[in-house]
Amino acid sequence: MRDLKWAIPVVTRKALRWLGLPVLFLLSQWSAGWTQPEQGYATSTYQRDTSRIHQLCALGKQYQYSRPDQAEKYLDSAYQEARQLGYKKGEAQAGLQLGVIAIIQSDVEAGRQFTLQALRLFQVLNDTFSIGDCHKNLGIANYYQGNYAEAKACYDKAIALFRQAGAVLSMAKCYTNMGNIYQQWGEYQEALGYYLKSAQLVEQLGLEEGLGQSYGNIAMAYRSVGDLEAASAYHQKALLLFEKSEDQYNLSVTLNNIGLIYEEKQAYTEALSYFQQAFDKAQSLGGWHIAVHSLNNIGYAYFKQGDYSRALPYYERALAIGKELKDPEVIANVLENIATIHIKNKSYTQALTLLQEALTQAAQARQKNDLKSLHDTFSQVYTEMGHYQQALQHYQIARAYQDSLFNEEKSRQIAQMRTRYEVEKKEHQITAQQQEINLMAQTKQVEKQLRLVLIITLGLLFLLLMFMYSRYRLKRQSVRMLHLKNEEIQAKNLRISQMNQELEKRMLRAQMDPHFIFNSLNSIQHFITTNDKTSALKYLSKFSRLVRQVLENSVNTQVPLADEIKLLEHYMALEELRYNHSFGYVIQVDESVDVYDTEIPFLLIQPYVENALVHGLRHKAEAGQLRIEIKQEDHSLLCRVEDNGVGRIKARQYRGQSAFPSRGMSVTQQRLDTLNHDKTEKTQVHTYDLVDEQGNACGTRVDIVIPQTETPCLQP
Repeated sequence: MRDLKWAIPVVTRKALRWLGLPVLFLLSQWSAGWTQPEQGYATSTYQRDTSRIHQLCALGKQYQYSRPDQAEKYLDSAYQEARQLGYKKGEAQAGLQLGVIAIIQSDVEAGRQFTLQALRLFQVLNDTFSIGDCHKNLGIANYYQGNYAEAKACYDKAIALFRQAGAVLSMAKCYTNMGNIYQQWGEYQEALGYYLKSAQLVEQLGLEEGLGQSYGNIAMAYRSVGDLEAASAYHQKALLLFEKSEDQYNLSVTLNNIGLIYEEKQAYTEALSYFQQAFDKAQSLGGWHIAVHSLNNIGYAYFKQGDYSRALPYYERALAIGKELKDPEVIANVLENIATIHIKNKSYTQALTLLQEALTQAAQARQKNDLKSLHDTFSQVYTEMGHYQQALQHYQIARAYQDSLFNEEKSRQIAQMRTRYEVEKKEHQITAQQQEINLMAQTKQVEKQLRLVLIITLGLLFLLLMFMYSRYRLKRQSVRMLHLKNEEIQAKNLRISQMNQELEKRMLRAQMDPHFIFNSLNSIQHFITTNDKTSALKYLSKFSRLVRQVLENSVNTQVPLADEIKLLEHYMALEELRYNHSFGYVIQVDESVDVYDTEIPFLLIQPYVENALVHGLRHKAEAGQLRIEIKQEDHSLLCRVEDNGVGRIKARQYRGQSAFPSRGMSVTQQRLDTLNHDKTEKTQVHTYDLVDEQGNACGTRVDIVIPQTETPCLQP
């Protein structure tokens, strides 16, 4: 793995810079009142000192990447002044930022200690957001030390705390870091899912700098699955955003990864240019985690061109930095590259020593791709040394790490290796027998001829058996490949069936949208006809926003509950204006429902709201009331639409007088049938007629019960 992840850039980026420099002063003034002054200390003096501490922390955060040494001075001053003042909040904030600076400067262990100290203070202060920030930075420290499982556990805690605190931006950063871990584990589809989820949150916040980092991570995921064109497109988007924001740290990361794409295209001159630019920027910032990758990549580019003498010094320098950073993945990769040069120079003993050390480091880092590559290199060395049995063993181990099954070319190599081993063994036997025959020829010529005939016969028989065995193996492999192809065809047929169902859902939803838009345009026409220009313009403005939201969500069959609620608010505001405020409405969402993580089918509730307005409340003489209630019941989401209209019986009478039949509910029912197809837990709709104490109709209630699953919010 020679490409760079966005662990520190995403998790410890300059968030206040995204908000603008004026926010620094406002934050410092607002936070000055977080603690009360000690007894006997003037309140105004205490507030002035705490304000200074927050300003120093803000300056440290502003310069943590561009001038880390200066940032460390600001933060150290804030830390010492806070301790002298007894201001625990300021001490914790300064300590947390000092931990970030230490990690940026590659002193990961010092960063961990600062962060743990800050965590203890924030736990005493019961600061949920800052506790989450500490767990996030501990995850970064574990990530850089290769402890990916521990890093994931830290990020899980941080996400839960950020969700509780409503910190959407911090959640997005943690999603990116989770993607980095899955990227390291070789689970690229899961990594891409986390990157896309992070990008969606950043786009909602409108943060260009954070969006650039998300683009970079998405590009790396696409590169991992072999889609170089998509990867290049996302890297170029990220590069433009980082150049605009003058973010030197992320510029160096992006330049390195663009160089890798040129390297895969064998455009080594362009690749070396990008790698050198990345190294220069990383070295000036003190970002040695980036610098070591850039050095390794420069060496590899020279190696690919056959210039081993120029490649070796870059590898050795990268190895020294990797050992200082205690990064087992980097150490394993560089050791393998150096061993490859020794293989080219026929220095097999040195190569085997380096590969064994690299294997230990790769096993510690749990890198499947690195382990596979190392065993392949072992197999290459033993093959060139003529030790075919050891070569075969390492080749088989390498295949066990490979995610896909053997292809035809790899199977042929194994068969050739086995054949060469058996033929070599038989040739030794024939040579020994031939020597014995030559010794016996001096005493008995006839016996010599008989032995010679016997040896030739045995040799031919052996070759015949080997040929038959080879044919048998090829036949078995062909049958196996045919079986795999059949399974692949069945899987594709299943995927096509699922796509057909998805298209059917979209077509049914597309039938509903024109029905709603037609009614809205009729309302605008009514206002224009009655020369009510003000109402027409208001209605048209609200209608345009609603249509825009419908179009934005039209690519998804499932949307977050928050988007559906927003659409309903726009819709009911339009209808309220259309009916001259003749009804009121309220939307109540239970606190236990997470509107950002909960998903429902797009435009599922709106048809029932429209039905309540058009057929229930429109014919009511006095002011009507519409109530929408959303709450969690067991493992399902209950969406209740209740009105105090004329009831369904009278509504059918009014509808019978209309010249145009209503098709909204029939289309909605078809859509529900499609959504429930092949599902164990189905979406259910229950309709109840409401009556008063005298038994007269006083409205209608519709309960929509939607089963909830653990499906991620975004799938790639």
